[in-house]
Amino acid sequence: MKGTLAPRIIGIIVSLVAIAAFFLPFIPATPDYAKYMDSISNEKVYSSADLTVGDMKDISLFEYAKVYVQAGHEIYPDQSAGIIYAVLIGAIGVSAIITLLCALGKKPVLMMIFSIIMGVAFYLVNWDFMDRRIMPDSNRVWGIAHSMYYPCALILFICAIWILIVKRKAKKERS
Repeated sequence: MKGTLAPRIIGIIVSLVAIAAFFLPFIPATPDYAKYMDSISNEKVYSSADLTVGDMKDISLFEYAKVYVQAGHEIYPDQSAGIIYAVLIGAIGVSAIITLLCALGKKPVLMMIFSIIMGVAFYLVNWDFMDRRIMPDSNRVWGIAHSMYYPCALILFICAIWILIVKRKAKKERS
């Protein structure tokens, strides 16, 4: 459909950026703390998690979710708390994938819904990390991924509205 190409291309690119951000550093270590982590990089963080201290140096949202799934029972008294955190974090990445599919399939309403879900899930994860004092921390800083999700969610929402307006306008012209 004429007119939807630009917002779809923007939506596809921004969705890919949001998907990539899920694997980029979310909370990297400061340079001094990174040196310390390098000295013990082969030690396991939790006995049941498949992550070492070296893996945690530039931790991504994907790796955080992995820690909660694999070692939730070591972090919390109940494994279900770890699963809830993993699902909440995973909702960010899954929403990014679904917005990509929506941009490819010209589904603006679903794209709007999932851009909102991505933004809300990111807000909740961010709030939780600050509430539990995971961040801010003297040993860690916010990474590149932390700066990407709000703009991505907003741009995807705007693209969805743009596609919706163009589709409605075209429908009115046909009638």
